[in-house]
Amino acid sequence: MSGPHLNSTRPHIALAQVFERVNRQGRRYLVGRVGSAKLLIVPTGTVSRGEPVWQVILGEGFYEERNGTAMAQGLED
Repeated sequence: MSGPHLNSTRPHIALAQVFERVNRQGRRYLVGRVGSAKLLIVPTGTVSRGEPVWQVILGEGFYEERNGTAMAQGLED
């Protein structure tokens, strides 16, 4: 794994892979999984030090793409 955000001189472990999605209202969110737990990352709408703040949510069960979308839509209601 490489990229501009990683320091190649320090050891690291990839925890999860996430996929960007856009809901019906045009809001971006990320979905993936950690083991069998569902992973959802959504913007909180707040800013800290000039940067947007995101919230990471873990849910039970096996990952299904449509469930991640439903979770994100439920948060926006």
